[in-house]
Formats: sequence, C-alpha cells, structure tokens
Amino acid sequence: MQVDCWKKQKEEKQASFVEQEDVKPRLFMAYKSHDVSKTVWYLDSGCSNHMIGIKSMFREIDESHKLKVKLKDDKEVQVEGRGVVAVQNGDGNIKLIYDVYYIPDLAQNLLSVGQMVENNCSVFFDGNMCVIKDKKSGFTLAMVRKASNNLYPLEMSSVEASALVSKVSEDSKLWHLRYGHLHENGLKVLNQKDMVVGLPKIDGLELCEGCIYGKQTRKSFPVGKARRATQCLEIVHADLCGPMQTTSLGRSKYFLLLTDDYSRMSWVYFLETKGEAFEMFKKFKALVEKQSEQQVKVLRIDRGGEFTSTEFNKFCET
Repeated sequence: MQVDCWKKQKEEKQASFVEQEDVKPRLFMAYKSHDVSKTVWYLDSGCSNHMIGIKSMFREIDESHKLKVKLKDDKEVQVEGRGVVAVQNGDGNIKLIYDVYYIPDLAQNLLSVGQMVENNCSVFFDGNMCVIKDKKSGFTLAMVRKASNNLYPLEMSSVEASALVSKVSEDSKLWHLRYGHLHENGLKVLNQKDMVVGLPKIDGLELCEGCIYGKQTRKSFPVGKARRATQCLEIVHADLCGPMQTTSLGRSKYFLLLTDDYSRMSWVYFLETKGEAFEMFKKFKALVEKQSEQQVKVLRIDRGGEFTSTEFNKFCET
C-alpha cells in the first residue's frame, strides 16, 4: 500500500525522467558531456520536464528549487535549479521557455512533449515530421524533421539576457506605435486578456519622442488683441512650405501661401525651389494691386531666409 500511495510518491519529489522502458538507450548514452550544444534541443515524449545542462543558458534561475530525477536505469541525478531560457529560432523570433530544469552536465537539451501540451501547445507526429502548434491561435510554432538516429532535433540558439532585453524593448515600442501610441497599461491589458494575436508580453516602454511632443501645451495667447486689417491688402501674410517628400506633377517641391488679413482670401503658388519665392511674390503683388486698386502695405512673415534677403528688403523699401 505504501508503494502505491500517491501522497508518499509526492513527498519523495521525484520527477520521472523516462517513463517508458522501450526508449532507445542512445537518447541518454552520455549523461555527462564536455561538448554540449547550446543550439540543439531534442523533443522527448518520455521526459517529464524541459531540461538542460548548461547554466549560462538561463535568463533567470531559481537555484533553491532542488529535487531528484530518475534516469532509465533508475539512477538518480540532482536538479540544481529551475528557470527561464530565452531561445531564438531561424526566423529571428525570440521565445521564452519556462520551468526548465537545470541538471549539470546533461548531454542534451530536452524539450518535454508533455510540458508543451500543458502549456497550450499541440504536438503532432506524422511520418518523419513533428509539428508544434499554438492551440489558441492555431499558428505553427515549429516543424521538426526526424533525424537518422530517430530523434527529433530542433535548432534554437540561446539568447543572451542583454539581447533579450533589447528585443523586448523593440517589440514593445513597435506595438505602442501600431496602436496609435497606446499607453503601457493599455497594452498590458490587451496581452493579459489575449485580445490581440501575436502581442508579446510588455515589459516597460521607453520614452517616446512622439508622445512627449504630443502632450506639450502651447503658451497662452497674449491678452491684447493683435492688429487686424481694415481694408484689403492692408496686411498680407506670407509663408513658404517645403520641401515636400513627394514632387508634384509639375516637379514642384515647395508652395508659397499668401493670405489677405482682411478678406481671408488666399493664393497658392507652386515652386520648384525656394529661390523662386521672391519673383513669385513680385508677380503676386503686381496682380492683386492692379485687380483691387489697393496697395500691399504690410507683409507679415516668419523670418524665413527667403523673405529676409538683401534683394527682398530693397524691393520692400521701394
């Protein structure tokens, strides 16, 4: 009765490393190894947990987590910690593998099929292929071809902690921009409630230049009223805009905007270069003065170089 008691077995804290007697010995032919690959993981249906033998592969590790693990030959080895490993697949995507056991000098990195199933993954073996999918989204996470030794090796390189922080930061910023500069708490809610397929865990946002500018407020306008025109052409506002990223059909990259303060009538002239602004203003002045039989008395500008040249100043003085 004592042997079959589930409580007794639980107290022993023994994880079954191999549960089937027909697993081929070569899977564990080298428990201790001096040449362990950081990039190859083997899928194992008889392994109760993910396990690796290189401590430096962990992003986080809890070394207080210790228990015994049985090998196929009933030999026990010591688990010296449990933690999180960051890996990068061939597409450059970074994934976190949780609850990975650390067994010093373990010859292979092992991915537990059972643990993947518990973590909402579907694992299918079909012929010489193994397909791993996310149950929620249906996305294919990995496709593993069976090797000549009947094992299923999956290439995933480990990622240094500094590189992982950089990648997480870049992803967080990208999703922040995708959702119209949504605040950090809003992104976390979307992630926690699985409202967006593919949205990663948000671990803090860097300062966003666009958000800083967008939240700025302008100074209050002066209390006193600005001078307004009492007749046409008494005050004309001028502004030159450009260069534009897209050239017009007439090959123009700039436009000159002129607005009469009294009537609010505006004129727009397209220019290929900034240097054309002066000649265009002279044509405008001659046209509107002839049409209205009034004279331009005041020209309000933003002190742009195109309006402050010596030639322009001399023209205004005359």
